[in-house]
Parts: sequence; C-alpha cells; structure tokens
Amino acid sequence: MTMKTFLALALSLVCAVPAASATKWPGGAKAAVVLTYDDALDSQLDNAVPALDAARFKATFFLSGLKVSAVPRWRAVGAEGHELANHTLFHPCPASKFSADPRYTSEAYTLAALRDVVGNLAEVSAVMATRRPTATAVDTGEMLPVSAPDQVLVSGVLASGAPISIHYRGGAPRDDDGLFWEIHGTEGDIRVSGSSGHTQMVRLSLMGARQGETEFRALEVPARHRPGWPEDVEAGNVARLYARMAEDLRHGTRTAPSFEDAVEVHRVIEAIESAAESGRRVVLT
Repeated sequence: MTMKTFLALALSLVCAVPAASATKWPGGAKAAVVLTYDDALDSQLDNAVPALDAARFKATFFLSGLKVSAVPRWRAVGAEGHELANHTLFHPCPASKFSADPRYTSEAYTLAALRDVVGNLAEVSAVMATRRPTATAVDTGEMLPVSAPDQVLVSGVLASGAPISIHYRGGAPRDDDGLFWEIHGTEGDIRVSGSSGHTQMVRLSLMGARQGETEFRALEVPARHRPGWPEDVEAGNVARLYARMAEDLRHGTRTAPSFEDAVEVHRVIEAIESAAESGRRVVLT
C-alpha cells in the first residue's frame, strides 16, 4: 500500500453524526478527517510531509521532542500551511524506555486487545508493588527515586464467567519474550507471544494445540485476513483499523474500536487501582 493510497483511505472515513445534530460541514461533506503526527520524527519530514504536499493535504504536527537541528525544516513545514503544535509530555510510552506506572505505559493498552478477544471483565482484585525504587537518568547518569509501581498483578472474572489472571512488570525482557498470553479453551489452547507487551506495535507469534495434542504448533494467519496491507506492523495495524472504520460507516456495523471502548478500558484500569488500594475485589458494573 503506497502512502498516497493510505492517505486516500484515511480521507474516505467519515465521522458518524447523529441525525438530530445541527453540525454541517463545508461543501456539503459528511464529515471532516484530521491527520495528526506526534514527536517530530525525521521520517515525517522525509516521507509524510512530501506525500501530504503532493496530495494537497494539510496535517497537524505535534513537536514534542523536537531536535534543535530540525527547527529550520519544521519552520518551512509551517510556512507551507501545515499546523505546528505541542501536546503534553505525559502520554503512554514503552515501559522498557521510560520509568512510569505500568498502568499508564503503552503496554497497558494490551487490555484493549484482551477485551476485544475474550470480552469484558466483571470483577477484579489486584496487587501493585515497587521492587526497583531507583532509576538512572539516561542523560545525566543521576540515580533518581521511583515511586511508580513496577509490578501489577490482577486476577478476576470475565463477564462470561471465565477466570483471568494478568501480570504486568516494568523493564525490558532478557530475551524476545516480552509478551506471553495463553487462552485455555474447551477444545484446545492458544498461545500468543511477542517481543514486548505492545500488542499493537510488535510482530506477534500465534501457536495452538487441540485436545489430545501434547505440543503447541505454529498457526498461520490466512492470507485473506491481510490482503495488501503493509508488512510493517505499526503501519499495517493502522491501515487495518482505518479499513474497519470505513466498512463500519459504509454498512452500519460496529467492528472498529470506539471512544466508548476506550472509556471501558480506563474503567478497568480504575478498578485495578481501587482494588490494589483497598485490598478488596472490585465489581465493574
């Protein structure tokens, strides 16, 4: 999939608006699409900006982490009509690179994948601990105190009645197994693994075993589930999500994650916090 095709796909999306809404878009359009980019990456200057300019699209670039050497190039981008902006520095980042509460690292978004596969959690209990009380500042070498938990253990029950256990830990794995997820079913088991807990950012391996089998075997994802998508994991996942959103809007279905799904994920995180602080099981209503 080329950048031009990808941008065209993005612009094919429309944001559903209730019939009673008085919102009217310019030119009789059904909706507006906003393209945003984070972190002032060189790849945005080298690839995204030229592609946008060629397609006569404008985007917003959030320049957190801007390199001084790149300032002249970004000023030129702004002069071309793109919006340059800034956002808070507090947003999910990999636990292997930044010392932060595991509940708010990007690995925590694996909860969204878990809900998508096995359904909602009905109740949880949790324990949180800080086992590494200091961390080294990369730029200065200074040892700094750490108050954020680096261990989060969760046990609970799904809405289906099935039990579930989750263990998040801070830091990078010693090998390439940063994610280990097993689903035990009535007809067999499935195992998902990856180099880190970023299910949306790393290549995942899928293995399975049916009843009577004593060893897991690799499972191939049928080609029909990834026709023409970029091989790059992150780009491929974004493209698939855009395609699901477009199909939902065209056919009135609801397969892509929504704002309500994001709210539900944060309700689970809040329940985990409450359970750990109180030492009691928390029921999600």
